[in-house]
Amino acid sequence: MIKQLMKLLRRGDQAGMLGIEISPYGLAIAWVDETEGETFGRCHCYYIEGNELEKNGVKLKEYLSTSGYSGVGARVVLHPDLYNIYFIDRPDVADDELKEAVRWKIKDLVDIPLEELLIDAFSLPEDAYGGNQRKTYVVTIKRNEMDRIVQMLGKSGVEIKDVSISELAVENLVQLCEEEQGGAAILQMRNTGGTLNLSDGGNLYLTRAMECGISMIKMGQEDVRQEGLDNLLLEVQRSLDFYDSQLGKGRIRKFLMAPMRIKHKIIDDYLQSNLGVKVVSLNINEMFEVEEEIPNDLQAHCFAAIGAACGEMNRS
Repeated sequence: MIKQLMKLLRRGDQAGMLGIEISPYGLAIAWVDETEGETFGRCHCYYIEGNELEKNGVKLKEYLSTSGYSGVGARVVLHPDLYNIYFIDRPDVADDELKEAVRWKIKDLVDIPLEELLIDAFSLPEDAYGGNQRKTYVVTIKRNEMDRIVQMLGKSGVEIKDVSISELAVENLVQLCEEEQGGAAILQMRNTGGTLNLSDGGNLYLTRAMECGISMIKMGQEDVRQEGLDNLLLEVQRSLDFYDSQLGKGRIRKFLMAPMRIKHKIIDDYLQSNLGVKVVSLNINEMFEVEEEIPNDLQAHCFAAIGAACGEMNRS
């Protein structure tokens, strides 16, 4: 009892940040407190499983209260299944006019009225495509879905600092891992798909949804597993080629693998042997100081939430 109480008191004094990922399948919570030393700081993770948002909110409020996090600011990140992302030509407008301008660029791409969507956008760096083209990513989420999320968090006592998407939150962790200049890739695989990000110097140049997920590769049949590996390699190689030849960014220097719910050495080895680049598997237990070892499945659930919490960390 005394040991648990001391943990709560310490957390109340920490100048850290909560990251919360909202998904259709549950809530992932991560607390990160930047410290001096060999790691990126202290980290604690928790996952609430369930597909009913309001019930998850009740459990979140209880968890925040018992863990000493009530009233702490949180950076919220949305799971990819909650939004759509489009890659379009950037309208020739000022940055402060971009959000409004892209609404009309995507009106024929969406299947519901624009007034029922919340829309945001972020552009590729100016040196993409050798400076000859300007492109932008547009993100849309249903307005009523976002309203439900905000209401749930408010009832749970969460002070929202900002809201981001998984692709950008994960990039915060890539930046922390950067030890030298040059392009970096990070692959986050889920059960039925995944996301590949290609970035350089903290700037995201390409994000691509991957069709191949863990479920195909972890199946017992050798032929099915090999087909999954081959499909994954093909998707990754096409993205790396696009980053090199079309975006004009050259070869990547680092390929990072986000934590997975299963052992994935077979995936790492296959990609490394065929891509000609070192594949590094990220382990939250090695990157951060943890009270107790975080299992692989919890690392996978909370990876984007950890990235969101690291939004303002600067490891120069």
